[in-house]
Amino acid sequence: MKKITLSPSRVKDFLQCPLMYKFKTVDLLPSPPSIEAIRGTHVHLVLETLYGLDAHKRSLETALELGVSVFENVMDDIKSKDALAILQETVDDSKKRDEYYEQVNNCIYNYFKLENPKVYEPAALETWIKTTLEYKQGEEEISVGGIIDRLEIARTGEVRISDYKTGSMPNVQFQNDALFQMFFYALIYARENDGKLPKMVKLLYLKDANVIEREPTNQNLQETEEVILSVYGQIQENLKSGHWEARSSPLCNWCAFQTRCPLYTDAGSIPTIQDRY
Repeated sequence: MKKITLSPSRVKDFLQCPLMYKFKTVDLLPSPPSIEAIRGTHVHLVLETLYGLDAHKRSLETALELGVSVFENVMDDIKSKDALAILQETVDDSKKRDEYYEQVNNCIYNYFKLENPKVYEPAALETWIKTTLEYKQGEEEISVGGIIDRLEIARTGEVRISDYKTGSMPNVQFQNDALFQMFFYALIYARENDGKLPKMVKLLYLKDANVIEREPTNQNLQETEEVILSVYGQIQENLKSGHWEARSSPLCNWCAFQTRCPLYTDAGSIPTIQDRY
């Protein structure tokens, strides 16, 4: 069987549409870049840099200055020529540039509405964490991992994991889906720390200054592990059979692979991928 590493985004991709997962993760087809994704990288870099300063220097004014000064780092970090072209086009157009920085600054202002960074001392920033899960009663190990934006350990030993989102908070009916990512991280942390659960997981939505917080339970982690194992098993079956379901949903409107999808290119039934290439 093909060895794969599952992250929260890969699991969610598969649950949304197995065929999309194949295009992105198995075939490694590039997704077109977006200015929204670039802006998200920019804001994350601002906050990571801010927390690298001494606590008394973590002011709103400093964060806004970082919004400008880290821009060159954002450009340096972009590997895709298409993404770089989109960003350069934004910079060269004064109206687009002003809108871009207005949205970056809005995220920074909203972050300071939600938290005072002077009172937190992160133990880790933008850090890859990983562990392994047993599959089929120990016959196989699954590698799982992801990047956490911020991890704090209180003097009392309590742990909190936080993640920044530059979009808006989802409606109530979709908040459990959003929390899957955080329970995924909590599961990894617990597995690597003798079963110790984080005290809190926290999603900060910087577009509209909202927060989702939960105290993870063993049941949350068990349910998350069950989802991961189920998805892993389905991926292995699909790799063996070569058939990947194209799953229709409202999110298809934003899919980058419509021109390759049988739901959009074929009038009949969905063939196996081998039949299409």
